[in-house]
Amino acid sequence: PLVERWTRSRAATAALVDGRLASPALEVALCADLVYLRPTAVLELSAVPGPPAAGVIWALGRAGRAALARGLLEPDAVPAAEAVALGLAHSIVPHGAPPPLPGGVSTGALTAARDLGRAAARGAAGLALESASFRLVFAAGDPGEGARAFLGRREPQFEKELA
Repeated sequence: PLVERWTRSRAATAALVDGRLASPALEVALCADLVYLRPTAVLELSAVPGPPAAGVIWALGRAGRAALARGLLEPDAVPAAEAVALGLAHSIVPHGAPPPLPGGVSTGALTAARDLGRAAARGAAGLALESASFRLVFAAGDPGEGARAFLGRREPQFEKELA
């Protein structure tokens, strides 16, 4: 129940994995919107002989066909570089460096981007979701600031930035 509430929240989430990680912690990390790995990170797709846990299979499917095939046919350890190539993680972050979290973005824009990234809607439903997200961004902050900053070739200064 806790993980379900977290994945349905309006917050954008990030995970930074260092070392070896297996289920159930791996399932929680792969639910994040942004997944970063340290160079020595290893994702143990299946902690026991057999197929990966349900949450890992969901994350593999979200990453794409190549990741799903790799996880189901070869459910052994995935090193950091391969995890990024498969789409299970966004990038490798050197030891001691902070993960590249979004900054200078309005809360409404980040929330809309997060929702679109999690959506699997296509066709008319996808267009409706995109339209609703556009309206959310416009209603959530200063809709003209982004355009003024673009035209002025400067960084936008939104009133409600992320802390």
